[in-house]
Amino acid sequence: MEQPPYPPAHEAWHHVYHQLCALKQALDQLGLGAAAPLQPPPLPPALRLSKRQRQFLKLLCDPKGYTYKEIAHRMACHTSTLRTYRERIAEQHGIVGKTNLLRWALENGLG
Repeated sequence: MEQPPYPPAHEAWHHVYHQLCALKQALDQLGLGAAAPLQPPPLPPALRLSKRQRQFLKLLCDPKGYTYKEIAHRMACHTSTLRTYRERIAEQHGIVGKTNLLRWALENGLG
């Protein structure tokens, strides 16, 4: 029998957050909970990217070594859009240089 597909990671985090809220509520009812409100767990850095940014990084890290022109063709956008993706990701995560961006993407499971 075929297994159902796994939900996207951000949905899984959302599900865990709601489970934690339910647990907190149950503990509060028993008088065992903390007074501070429960905050959702922080998302891993790679999940803070847009779908298109993740797609760009996956193609950029592909072992086939796609050029920006080839990636732009596959994503149906212009190469300047890819540069914008790269710059925004680098700025958002404090990454300097293309090599460090590739290393960061690979370390975060995007390669």
